[in-house]
Amino acid sequence: MYQSKFIDIFEKLTKAERHQFRKWTQSPFANPREDVAKLVEFVLSKRSITAATVNRKQAFAFVFPYKKFDEQLLRYTMSYATDCLEAFLAYYNWKEDAMQPAIVLTQTYNQRNLNSLAVKQLTITQNRLQQSVFKDSQHYAQTFSLEVVRYNLMSKNKRYEDFNLQKISDSMHQYAIVEILRYACVAQSFKQVSGKATDFLLLESILQLIENGHYKDEAAIQIYYLLYRLTTQPNDNDFDKLYDAVFKYESCFKENELKDIFLLTINYCIKQLNTGKQLYAQRAFTLYLHALDKKYLLENGELSRFTFKNIAYIGIKRLQDFNRSSQFIDKYNIYVNEAFRENSIQFTKATLYYAQKQYSKAMRILQTVEFTDVLWNIDAKILIIKMLFELKEFDSILPQIKSLKMYVYRQNDIGYFKTIHQKTIVYVGLLYKNIFATKTQKSKFKIAIESEKDLVEKEWLLEILNI
Repeated sequence: MYQSKFIDIFEKLTKAERHQFRKWTQSPFANPREDVAKLVEFVLSKRSITAATVNRKQAFAFVFPYKKFDEQLLRYTMSYATDCLEAFLAYYNWKEDAMQPAIVLTQTYNQRNLNSLAVKQLTITQNRLQQSVFKDSQHYAQTFSLEVVRYNLMSKNKRYEDFNLQKISDSMHQYAIVEILRYACVAQSFKQVSGKATDFLLLESILQLIENGHYKDEAAIQIYYLLYRLTTQPNDNDFDKLYDAVFKYESCFKENELKDIFLLTINYCIKQLNTGKQLYAQRAFTLYLHALDKKYLLENGELSRFTFKNIAYIGIKRLQDFNRSSQFIDKYNIYVNEAFRENSIQFTKATLYYAQKQYSKAMRILQTVEFTDVLWNIDAKILIIKMLFELKEFDSILPQIKSLKMYVYRQNDIGYFKTIHQKTIVYVGLLYKNIFATKTQKSKFKIAIESEKDLVEKEWLLEILNI
């Protein structure tokens, strides 16, 4: 029973949703089966759901106390319970959006020729929609649906009425434009990773319309237009407009869409940072912290350990804002999955101590903590080597380089990172050989470093070579 579709879905319910689901199963209209209601009561009675607590035989005895265990009967009950749970989720999520039930009710009155009620409900729903702070694609879709209802109501037995066709056309186009621009942005990000392009046949016409001055006051259209332009034509002025718009129109979007908007904006900052535009570090850090504070970046209440590390790195390495970086680590580590939390704290703190030149603190962490992530382990070993160079403990460097070289050689599941780190190891080894070389030899080595592409530690190598 534990490894079943019903339990998989049930475990994802919030406390409030479980409470509502119990009511749902107790309603004869939603669930006419007593065995389903009892099965749900059995599962709800458990503090934690494990293979032991939701044992099949115990469940059967609870639901059918006077029957001999029957595997097939339990399967049927679980199947009905799953259907009931799926129906509840569909209704619960539909009901969460206040506009959808109101639009459907208006349609229903109209279809049943309850014209006066339809008109009254239409007015109520339109007012509610106009007062809504949201101006996302769903707003346009709901406006379109409501305008279609209004047209159907107005056009009954009327041939020459001044119908609302322009409003239908406007809302239809606004919805389509937002969604095309939105997924064109997503497709561009996907293309950079996979190399696969996606055709949007109306995209060029949409871009031309916006560039000709249409939709200047539509927040969603302007934001996605700027996001798309930046993926194809990087431009500091366009980014400034986007950065201001993201914060100005934040209240117009729901959280799931804000996550995408902030991530797309942050990703642009990271790309610009990688081209050497240091000014984007502060923007990226601000966007990250704001999105975290609003919980846009949390998935089921958790923050990815990689995102946690990336934010810390921007604060520490790009901005050298040690106070805010330390505050970030202390404040937001609780959102990292417990299995990775301690590693994440220790790794980012070691990085912080290194940047602050508190080498003894950094070394203590890096030499005592075994990082579960292979790439973090490699970074930790590189950090130790860097500190040994900076402390001029040259006798300890060569064994560390050899150890790192063997460790990287044994890793077969890190893709192109293996090539990147092997190149770093080669150049660190050459640095060791050139540390006491003549000026002429150092000059040749410096030229070799500067001409090398994709050398992660290039700036640090040049800095040490000049010491």
